[in-house]
Amino acid sequence: SSSSSSSSEKAQQRSAPWWNALIERCKAPACALLIAATTLAFPLDALAARSGGRMGGGSFRAAAPSRSYSSYSSGAARSAPSVAAAGGAGAIGAGAGYASAGLSTRSVIVPFGVGYGMPFFFYGGGGGGLIAVALLSIVAFAFIDAMKNMFNGAASGIQLGGDAIGVVKIQIGLLGLARSLQLDLEDIAEKADTSSPEGLHYVLEETVLALLRNPEYCVYGHAECAVVKGPEAAEDAFNEFSMDERGKFAEETLVNVNARKRAVSSSAAAGGDEQNINEYILVTIIAAADGNVKLPEIVDSAALRTALKRLGAIRVDALQAVEVLWTPQEEGDTLTEDELLRDYPQLNIL
Repeated sequence: SSSSSSSSEKAQQRSAPWWNALIERCKAPACALLIAATTLAFPLDALAARSGGRMGGGSFRAAAPSRSYSSYSSGAARSAPSVAAAGGAGAIGAGAGYASAGLSTRSVIVPFGVGYGMPFFFYGGGGGGLIAVALLSIVAFAFIDAMKNMFNGAASGIQLGGDAIGVVKIQIGLLGLARSLQLDLEDIAEKADTSSPEGLHYVLEETVLALLRNPEYCVYGHAECAVVKGPEAAEDAFNEFSMDERGKFAEETLVNVNARKRAVSSSAAAGGDEQNINEYILVTIIAAADGNVKLPEIVDSAALRTALKRLGAIRVDALQAVEVLWTPQEEGDTLTEDELLRDYPQLNIL
């Protein structure tokens, strides 16, 4: 009986259309292809529910002369003591420090002469040669010091020519329980006059204070710094930071930038469940200021606090541009841990 049934099956297979066998062979690959196509067609489903807030603005200009936020020459602007030469015909002096156009060096006053136009170090007895050597040594050391400052100005925090502009980005990942921080940022965006330097400084200062008041929620951090020459390069670096972060939002649902305000409801968030528990909040601060704004590497809570305080210490007249971005912005929207680590892999655990 078994032989007869197998013979009938073979007969049915021979009588079936040839395309049936082709369909059977292609069924599994077709299913896999369909799944892959669906995944590629909707790769941003997780991002689609991501709302974002953005506030700030600015106007780039040439940096003010001798602006620096990382170090200061302790001898700058001190008066130079002088010693009168015998006979009162000439004087020599050495200044403790002199600062001009961002260059810090030592000042030396070389004697013009004594008596009948003779150089000071030729006037007098046998000690003239020693005085000449001492004076030449002072001049040589002052020249070497000036050259060192010229070529190592960036390392010491002193920028030559007064055209250095620092561009920084700091990012903080907070627990989603910090809902009050989101409300604080929304309140700042509502009140700030982003068309004035004072209003932009208000955005920076109040955002920094809001973060400093919620240290228990800060669990991730990262900072980047760049020093560029000229307003064009600074604007390019600033815009690159901004566009990189804005591209991670599905939609900017709250905006106050350069006095242009907009508030919309995210379609994805509107269709979501408002009972969803948000896991994380990501806040980004981008700022450009005259000079070199140095931020420490953020590896713990102390470093984060130091970086925020340095950022908040930038003066109104030094701030060129600032932008604060945060996500999620709308209530009911969520940012999961997987999304946070996927889109912000540079974050360090605090």
